[in-house]
Amino acid sequence: MTGFPHSYRVRLRSMTLMAVILLSLAGISAAYELSIYAPMNVQRGMPLVVNGTSNLPAGISVDIVLYRSEYVTEEIGRETVTLQGPKEFTVVFDTQDLTKGQYKVEVPGIQGYAFLGNSTTIRVIQIIDRTDELTIKSSRTQEMDGTLELKGIIPGLRNAGVQVQVIGPENEVVFGPEFIATLYDGSFSKEIRIDTPGTYEVSFTDNKGYIGTFPFVVTPKYEPTTVPTTPEPRITAVTATAHSSYDRPAYFTVTGAQGKVKISTSAGIDWVIEYPDAQGVILKVNNKGQIDPEEVTIDSGGTTIYLKVYPYRFSDEGDVTIFAEGAERIGVATEIPPVFAATATPTPKSDLPVFLALLALLALGMKKVFR
Repeated sequence: MTGFPHSYRVRLRSMTLMAVILLSLAGISAAYELSIYAPMNVQRGMPLVVNGTSNLPAGISVDIVLYRSEYVTEEIGRETVTLQGPKEFTVVFDTQDLTKGQYKVEVPGIQGYAFLGNSTTIRVIQIIDRTDELTIKSSRTQEMDGTLELKGIIPGLRNAGVQVQVIGPENEVVFGPEFIATLYDGSFSKEIRIDTPGTYEVSFTDNKGYIGTFPFVVTPKYEPTTVPTTPEPRITAVTATAHSSYDRPAYFTVTGAQGKVKISTSAGIDWVIEYPDAQGVILKVNNKGQIDPEEVTIDSGGTTIYLKVYPYRFSDEGDVTIFAEGAERIGVATEIPPVFAATATPTPKSDLPVFLALLALLALGMKKVFR
């Protein structure tokens, strides 16, 4: 180059240096490219699949971030992949809980590496929500009876059909995908056979695409619990029967009682019951009439109970049966119990007709005397 002028040689060196720099930059660009691919529109509830390719060195970790991108940018989710072999990758974002609107998927910068050349690190996505086009009319919580009832209305699908698919609690396909006819107003109805309670995901699709997925909760059939009850012990009554009149009362002994004993008489005659208390005082019970049995509850104190039973009216007599609940035995006393010895012959009660007859006889006798 000695034959060229100095200014030409200087210019040639500058051009060579520039070419080396450009070639170096081109090498860098070719060495580190990364591009991601995602659909422009995704129905809410459908998976957002992001694919990517890169020529970054194997073992490099790459973050793929999903942002809500409208008035403000808000990170929604982040997935990290480590590049391997062919350096292709795929990540999936769940859109079930997203609202409709504009989002973006982006690969943030990686320290020490520059994305040059034809790299694409941002994709704008619209989440489309069509669930407001469908109204579920059947209950979203149902009791297990062997069928899942689906009722709804899609006003925009009059006299057409909607594709339905049901996924069961174990992620198994229970029904469909199958088209269900819609009526003149867009309503539809279908009963799906099911075998177990749990949460069922029901998805709907029409000729425009995916509409949405609705969960139905099937609860176990209510079975009333039978609480075992302990029957109250039946207290059996021991009985004894004896003939009784006003001047010849019946006497009974009640034994084997440890607490209170319920004493009652047979009906048909107005009976009087007498018994001694703990101090030996004779108590008399006559609260009922001829139709109802006489009743009394006596605290035995663990000792024998003595009873004296006779009719209230002097002219009545007959068999009386004594029932004793809470005692082991009741018997008819063959002799007058000592406690009743002082009252063996009850004091007659005033009877007005008898009194008048005696008074008349007395008056007649006095009349004859005065004559």
